[in-house]
Amino acid sequence: MDNTIPFPSGFPLHELPELTDEVLFAFHLQIDKVLYLNAAFEKVWNVSREFIGCNLSLLFDTIHPDDRELVKDSFTKIKSDRQNQKLEFRILLPPEQQQKWIRLKAYASEKSNKEIIVGVAEDITADKDYNDTLHKFSDKKNSILHILSHDLLGPLGNIEMSSLMLSEETKISSDESVMELVDTIKRNCKKGVTMIRDLINDEFLNSSEASLVKQRVDLVERINNVIDSCRSHRYLNHRNCLNL
Repeated sequence: MDNTIPFPSGFPLHELPELTDEVLFAFHLQIDKVLYLNAAFEKVWNVSREFIGCNLSLLFDTIHPDDRELVKDSFTKIKSDRQNQKLEFRILLPPEQQQKWIRLKAYASEKSNKEIIVGVAEDITADKDYNDTLHKFSDKKNSILHILSHDLLGPLGNIEMSSLMLSEETKISSDESVMELVDTIKRNCKKGVTMIRDLINDEFLNSSEASLVKQRVDLVERINNVIDSCRSHRYLNHRNCLNL
């Protein structure tokens, strides 16, 4: 039994669609027509609602070329199978091809026998930029961990072993001042090795407990970031060798 009470005319909640920053829409699948767009659409897409209502293809043209196949696939699923869709894609807005990220949620309306699609589109550009910045710093952190685990851990281990071998030499072991210096080197190397291993182990343990979140990424950009980090590290090694 439906116990919901309809809102009376003029109730403040009726104003919500025109006040929210999220784009609300309704689309008729049979006639391929946008039935409703709220005011937020004009703020996000920088174009009037009336213009898009008559030129639906222009709305698709704003989608980033790399994301059009994803949007097409989602639209096909909701049109043929009436499957609810959640996706994120980019749009490019004229005249300067400004890029924005859009999170879209579309649902087949039960009251219209699933002939009408209703949904919400949200501008998540700021969130994406923030997450991209976090990923860049995370990549740099991973590069530093890589350097610590390979380029620094090995030499420290060699120094520790060398100091151990020196301490076993008869001539050196008989000299207390030299032995004190060797013990200091050995002790500090051991502390450094232990600290690096603890840091790396802690990082991997924390990473293994994190929830897996699947998302689309720009592989070219990610690979370029790794290459840039490797080039920077290689340059520093080369400069250190020249200084030596």
